[in-house]
Amino acid sequence: MKSREEHMRNFLSGFDIGQKRGIEIGAYDRPVFPRSAYPQIEYADVFTTDEIRTSAAQNPKRNADAVVTVDHVLRNKKLSELIEPGSVDFVFCSHVLE
Repeated sequence: MKSREEHMRNFLSGFDIGQKRGIEIGAYDRPVFPRSAYPQIEYADVFTTDEIRTSAAQNPKRNADAVVTVDHVLRNKKLSELIEPGSVDFVFCSHVLE
């Protein structure tokens, strides 16, 4: 069975996102686009960084130290209210299954 990292590398190899500016929604403590590899990435969530860290600290399956810094809090706003239209190359909803 492939590891999560192998699945992600395989998935991401199909996209040419390199230095493009993007937003990952809901990265929590397991971003698909870590800033170390994707410096132009920004993170959005309905919770603040501190709220996510508090939640992660109470869950043994999560790592509070790995929680990403949320750049855009979507609690009562749409993403289009927080960023300039056309200012990003992609938006990725992390951990979504439809």
